[in-house]
Amino acid sequence: MRNNFYVYEHWRPDRDECFYVGKGTGRRAYQLYKRNKHHKAIQAKLGRLGLCVEIKIVQFNLTEEEAFALEMQRISFWKDAGADLANIAIGGGGNAGYVASEKSEQDFEAYCAPFATR
Repeated sequence: MRNNFYVYEHWRPDRDECFYVGKGTGRRAYQLYKRNKHHKAIQAKLGRLGLCVEIKIVQFNLTEEEAFALEMQRISFWKDAGADLANIAIGGGGNAGYVASEKSEQDFEAYCAPFATR
């Protein structure tokens, strides 16, 4: 098994709190353009305040199974602490391996354009 996965958190510097937990490989934690509506709204608000999302790597060198487990643990931790997470799911699944069609990508980008920060 390859240990190339990690778990990350996106933080709001205006509130000093976590608002998203994810798992990924490569530069996934830093890709802010393919996110859900709630995440994009937070990005837009931070942009209006002259701030950006802070990215914190929780742990790296994980197998995918370890990353899924830690992601679920962190989501549960933050929800129990009262954080308003942008996560849609409870973690542990996500859309690993999903490849969107070019049309789906274009539709999604058009939908998210009003939320994009500059």
